[in-house]
Amino acid sequence: EVAVTNGGRLQVRAGMTLKVQRKLDARGGAVVSDVGSTVELVGENDCVLCGNLAFDSLVCRVPGKNLLCGTGENDVIAINPAGNLTLTTVAAEDHVYLLPDAQEGTWSLAMGAGALTEISNVAVSNSVASGALVVANDSVDLGGNDKWAFIEPIVPGEEIVWTGLSALDPTDWTDAANWDRRRAVEETDAVCIPAGAPAYPR
Repeated sequence: EVAVTNGGRLQVRAGMTLKVQRKLDARGGAVVSDVGSTVELVGENDCVLCGNLAFDSLVCRVPGKNLLCGTGENDVIAINPAGNLTLTTVAAEDHVYLLPDAQEGTWSLAMGAGALTEISNVAVSNSVASGALVVANDSVDLGGNDKWAFIEPIVPGEEIVWTGLSALDPTDWTDAANWDRRRAVEETDAVCIPAGAPAYPR
């Protein structure tokens, strides 16, 4: 367990991997992370994440692990600009669970500009994301989520249609919010760019 108190600051240095099993609590301070650092959530126990938490790379690959995310006014899980969020398991039936730490609350996920995600086999509830749309492949929407897209397995040859509706950049080919399936284009897709779209890819 890691607790930051009395206005303190825990800095995860570049090249460092901090492994957390049960709790990362920064309600009394903050966690900041240098570029090139990693925080990995390990072990089978439930893990509480609360307070002002900023990660360059946040990783969890533990099947069945519950991540209980803080719902307080100042609780936020933030991924640095150009950082990484990796939440995935090998077996599709063994999810990582992202849940609020209070039954009626919502938890905040802030994605920095250009942050990358590798998210699959997760189950998510009551999350309000900001920044880029958060795409979760082969995952379960447990309800109450905003700015998340839950994607079914991709079938080779399926059609994906350009919409140009991203609030961040309506010309960005790689932004999932610009496509009707709310995911980025795969090599096996049949891409359709219709006339009359509000913006076109560059």
